[in-house]
Amino acid sequence: MSRQSDLHVLDFFLDDEDSCALTVYSDKEDVRFHIIADVDKLESSTKSLGQHVYKQYLDLVAAVRNGGNTQGKTSGSEHDSGVDMSSPVAESDEPASKPLTSTEDAEDALHAWMLAPLEEQRADSEHDRQQPTVQEYYDSATRYFELEISKSGDLAAVELEATADLKQRMAKLKPEATLPKYIRELGLPWYPASDLEILGGSSAPPPYHPTQVRLRSTGETFFFKCAASDAPQVTKREINLLHRISKPDLCDKIRAPRLKALVGSGTSSTKALGFLQSEIPNPVPLTMKIDAEVPQELRDRWADEADRMKEALHEQNIIWGDAKADNFLVDSADNLWMIDMGGSYTEGWIDPELQETEEGDDMGVEKIVNALHDPVANTIDPEDDGVKPQPSDSGRDGSEDEEAEQEQEEGDVAEQETPHRPARGQKRKAEDEPHTETYVQVTPRKHKSAKQVTEELLSRPTDDRSRAGTPMPEREDREKLYCYCRMPSQGRMVACDGESCRLEWIHFACAGIEEEPREDEKWYCDECKE
Repeated sequence: MSRQSDLHVLDFFLDDEDSCALTVYSDKEDVRFHIIADVDKLESSTKSLGQHVYKQYLDLVAAVRNGGNTQGKTSGSEHDSGVDMSSPVAESDEPASKPLTSTEDAEDALHAWMLAPLEEQRADSEHDRQQPTVQEYYDSATRYFELEISKSGDLAAVELEATADLKQRMAKLKPEATLPKYIRELGLPWYPASDLEILGGSSAPPPYHPTQVRLRSTGETFFFKCAASDAPQVTKREINLLHRISKPDLCDKIRAPRLKALVGSGTSSTKALGFLQSEIPNPVPLTMKIDAEVPQELRDRWADEADRMKEALHEQNIIWGDAKADNFLVDSADNLWMIDMGGSYTEGWIDPELQETEEGDDMGVEKIVNALHDPVANTIDPEDDGVKPQPSDSGRDGSEDEEAEQEQEEGDVAEQETPHRPARGQKRKAEDEPHTETYVQVTPRKHKSAKQVTEELLSRPTDDRSRAGTPMPEREDREKLYCYCRMPSQGRMVACDGESCRLEWIHFACAGIEEEPREDEKWYCDECKE
């Protein structure tokens, strides 16, 4: 019987030469496996008996590149989810025997093919062992292997020495963010990662990572969110906004997880592996509730709450930044929760030009509200050949319908998006609830078009970027956001000297400075320093 179901994908890379590398974690053994498939090594080790094995590899790689089929046509879609609703990775002992219908299926099949020869290399793990801590998980031992075809024509895994280059690859998988002074001075407790026992993990969003943890010293449980080491500004923004939302003027208006603590990395007093939030009881993505079978009264209530919470943020000059159905969760008591304050946007929900703007929030939430009020008219069945027609208005004539269709063809309506598809690597948490993919239907925007917004942005005067020791001039447009915290201009601010800095101006408190830099001194924000 295969034990691959206890393995979770941490990293997968396919290069331009058809070689690839896969890193997985075994939660039974608390060990990582890094497997290299070098196409030249496989070809050179191929004998007459191993031709079919080599062809299997090339076929699987081709399927990954072509979205699950080998005819050169692409299929499948990107997905993004705030909770884990997926099935175990690599459950099949014969991965290539099933039809591959998407990139995800093809990658799963290739992963299983690469992992198959490791079965006899793995240690027995029938005995119970203590759950690892967050620190132990990220510092866990790694075994390295390279695939080749044996003389008997079988795929084999040869163990490699742990070179400095291989160790460096593993080190890059550790999430870590250097927190600026303004975050360190928020008064949040710091818990060492070595005191947080892992109770559960998730692959949504990938890669697999710890989620539910318990503080050994007190027995309290939390939701752990790891730092985004490749985009530390996302982590800084989310910590800052969660702290802001916990203040009296917002905590009763926004139902969101409460920021509880920062998670220290080793002995560092400035670097964090992530942060801890309060848990949401039995969360389910709102995407799974956009269904006509869900009572209308509930869907209408969620629509009103989603719009109300978004407006409450905007009243305090706070931009949510990634408005989509997967960033709303429904708990066991049918309460709606807002999550993910890291900013950015998801294609299909928000136009790229509108990311981290009030218009972007309005656009994403409007799609959610429309889909909740009328799932039949505002969602698409993935098995249909085309888009379901919008219900006709009895007061419209045929010419108006034709104009609406022409507008949709010309792109005045946003792209369709698959808001949630089960990610790889984990079982669904809502086992008793059947899952159907929901496609949000495109509806005409009630706000400014992307072209209008772009033209307005280009017409704005450029700020005088002399040294910012004095308060930055107030702008007529209060929606312009600056700094790590993505807040409007206020108080004393310092200009970043990075030529292409996206933040431009940083609040003194966020920069952790009290005096303005000297006129002859170059000053750079954390992002430009990195």
